Amino acid sequence: MAPGQKRSPHVTQPPIVDIEGLTSNEAINNLSNKRNVRGKTRGINRDRLIEANGGNPLPITLNLSDGKQTGKYCEKLSNEIGLTVKQHAPVRVETWKQMPQHEINAMLDRVKEKFALDLTQDHVRKSLEKQLSDRFQNWRSDLQKHFKKFQTVEEAKRNPHETVSNKED
Repeated sequence: MAPGQKRSPHVTQPPIVDIEGLTSNEAINNLSNKRNVRGKTRGINRDRLIEANGGNPLPITLNLSDGKQTGKYCEKLSNEIGLTVKQHAPVRVETWKQMPQHEINAMLDRVKEKFALDLTQDHVRKSLEKQLSDRFQNWRSDLQKHFKKFQTVEEAKRNPHETVSNKED
């Protein structure tokens, strides 16, 4: 306010109440408490890229020395590996060492459908299996944290983790 100007009297108005019964200030606070985060990976963008590539798998190269992914689609490969583990890894297998080889091969084949990878090369296969293993361990850790939130096993079974379907595997 500039010097010499008078302040206008502050008029307080009753708070506006929305349809949920919250005042405007409470509604603003509720909105500001919610984080604006990305949604779950669903593979939609990857499918668009494959379609734009003429329906062919996306090209990926892996370094022979360290097995790291290179190329413009390496992030999509990482997302696909995580998505494959969450959708297709058996829940009842507790550790990666207990994972049956046919399940590992099935997950590798699913990834290979989307990306141009030569699984006959030893460094490619080892790198992908390591990534699958890491994602599996992270996923199992998330499942364990979710399970521990409940007091009883029955309650945990009634409220499965969002990545777990209710069907028996």
